[in-house]
Amino acid sequence: MIETLRTTVEGLDWRWSYGLKEMANLEEAASEDDTKPFFHLDPIIRKPIYSKNGFRTEYSNISSGFLLLVKNGSSISETYDTQAGQDKENGKWIKRIRPMVESVDGNTSMIDQIMSELNCNDSLGLQIKSMSITEIINFFDDNLDGVNVRFEWKVKA
Repeated sequence: MIETLRTTVEGLDWRWSYGLKEMANLEEAASEDDTKPFFHLDPIIRKPIYSKNGFRTEYSNISSGFLLLVKNGSSISETYDTQAGQDKENGKWIKRIRPMVESVDGNTSMIDQIMSELNCNDSLGLQIKSMSITEIINFFDDNLDGVNVRFEWKVKA
């Protein structure tokens, strides 16, 4: 699963990182206007599925999470939306987070892009059991904006 995600993320031309979330803070944007997304996968928890007879099946439930973050000019002084009289078009939600979670101007959301790639991989046998998405701003030292996705998927082991 990890190598499948790595290949998928790198195929989308995003930055890949795997391991403890604290280590992802070592990643830095190339510049203040760097538009290349960061994808950080937390360690995977595997729960093999066993048959009624006690034999391991070809499936496992896996759970983990990933961060999908972008710099793209983000500043700690920017507001989330319309706070402090700011025009909503200049807020972090519209500029950086919305394209990750919603289709905008005919472009598929970034979350849908990666899930589409994974769903097209028949060898995974992916079934989404649950997924939650939390918006985050000013994350890590680079003040990145994006989403924290937690998931439980059923996959072929």
